[in-house]
Amino acid sequence: MAFINALEPESVTVSTTPVGITTRPGGVGIKAGSALIVVEDQAIRYWLGAQNPSSSDGIEVAAGGVIELYDWQAVRTFSAVRAGGVDATLRVQPYVGW
Repeated sequence: MAFINALEPESVTVSTTPVGITTRPGGVGIKAGSALIVVEDQAIRYWLGAQNPSSSDGIEVAAGGVIELYDWQAVRTFSAVRAGGVDATLRVQPYVGW
């Protein structure tokens, strides 16, 4: 699938407390309807929905891995923590649609 209409990208530091991504990049305005996320340097664990991940629970994505979120609900409920003892960085490119 092709992502369309890129919005303002962001970098997110992932530590021991669950963190999400910006649903309205650049502040108020258009909601991100999808997002492409690259795990830069350390593994993470994530969940979509109401459940928060932990360092031992969630979908693990290694450094260099890519996560594709195809709807606003997934963008809104994405939550990640680092999988190991070192903080991770996510590079997030949100889009209006896909």
